[in-house]
Amino acid sequence: MSDSDFELDIEAMQLFEGIQGLDESEVNTYYTDEQRKMNDWRRCMVEFAYDLAFTLINYRLSESVIKNKEDMRSIIENLEVLAQIPAEGASKKVMVRHRGLTSGADSSKGGDNTGHDYVISSGDCIIDNQTLKYLIKNKIMDDKGLIKKLDRAFRFFSLFNIHILDVNLGEWELRDKQLVDASLLLWARYFTRVKSKSGIVYDESRT
Repeated sequence: MSDSDFELDIEAMQLFEGIQGLDESEVNTYYTDEQRKMNDWRRCMVEFAYDLAFTLINYRLSESVIKNKEDMRSIIENLEVLAQIPAEGASKKVMVRHRGLTSGADSSKGGDNTGHDYVISSGDCIIDNQTLKYLIKNKIMDDKGLIKKLDRAFRFFSLFNIHILDVNLGEWELRDKQLVDASLLLWARYFTRVKSKSGIVYDESRT
């Protein structure tokens, strides 16, 4: 993405002009760098959700530890990037959360967001269907394929009644990475086993 893709609107310019000691060119550079960083995080959020959904759907039990870890590689690589997002709390986390229907969705007409209005968040960075479409439309982000990936991931979470997915990254040190990796492998095995029997995954409140 080129620097020309980032155009300061009036409010953003006024905000950054309030930073003492920076001239206009420095303000533009600072804003561009921050926008690029946010876009990298947003992109990784979408890829994380999509790769997780794809992996759970296609996961096959294997006796090979190496093969199992390879299945999770892209997910861990995305989490590696998301772990860089500043967190106000003691630990870092990535959350996928169902919000219910959007105000613009009409269930009687089968609106696009009906039943799968989710948001992905980590620190102050968030992404959902509407936000991503806005960013693509206004050329703030340039990968239109992300829209389809996010939609498919959210449809998957809705279909299998996954309403909250909370990945605690801790301080993302070696021990934290090992725990997340092991947890994802266990979930994939559980998901595969249950899916093969009933086609759905039940949450803790069900019997």
